[in-house]
Amino acid sequence: NQYALSVFKADDQTSIQNDTTGHPKENAVVSLNFKHHISELVSFNFERSVSAFTDDTHSPRIDIQTHTTGYNMLGLFTRRANSIYRYATKGGIEFNLNEANVGLKYEEVDDSYRTLGTVFQDNDFRSYSLTFSFPVRTKLFISGEVGLRDQGLEADAENKDKNFIGMLNAS
Repeated sequence: NQYALSVFKADDQTSIQNDTTGHPKENAVVSLNFKHHISELVSFNFERSVSAFTDDTHSPRIDIQTHTTGYNMLGLFTRRANSIYRYATKGGIEFNLNEANVGLKYEEVDDSYRTLGTVFQDNDFRSYSLTFSFPVRTKLFISGEVGLRDQGLEADAENKDKNFIGMLNAS
């Protein structure tokens, strides 16, 4: 079994804090994830992250604590008028069938989920997929994933879309 708490904190350099032409940003992310082996044949994994993001730290500070603010992300984040709190969730179950594995995965990322911890971040989607892996020969292994993805979850989203997703790997 594996359990982890991840914490990420980033903000722009304080040298531009008084520069009214720039927009210094602040971000804190707290993530809880675990993988639990229910038996030798079945394992379950889950990850939930919350990202607190401020697009401009010149915005007025707000000191009101609510369940949404998570008490300012363990003290790492300063809530401001333009701060947003968004969530990302992943989960799955995997079945170990001798040499083959089959699993079900779920992933959802809120609209406007952002973090300074990555160059590219896709958001506003939900996906469901079936995963598989198995050996074909002694030195050939096949793995893949097939599923459905809903893009544009918000009621007023302009780009609502449903797609088939798939991946196949041979190594």
